[in-house]
Amino acid sequence: MKPKTVVKISADYAMSVLLLLLITYELIGQEAHEWIGIAAFALFVFHHIVNRSWLKNIFRGKYTPVRIMQTITAA
Repeated sequence: MKPKTVVKISADYAMSVLLLLLITYELIGQEAHEWIGIAAFALFVFHHIVNRSWLKNIFRGKYTPVRIMQTITAA
């Protein structure tokens, strides 16, 4: 697997874990919740920067019903 792909997948997994931790506000407390939220936001921005080619190419090509459904579920 390419190093760039490993970074993308790692960031996605980290975002998933952080989201699960953010849901457990009562268990982790306010301060941890805030720091985890900042980390999740930073990963969100990183994710969009790394995947900017997907956003750039979203309007290229013909949109069939299958492609419309794939785009809706991927976004």
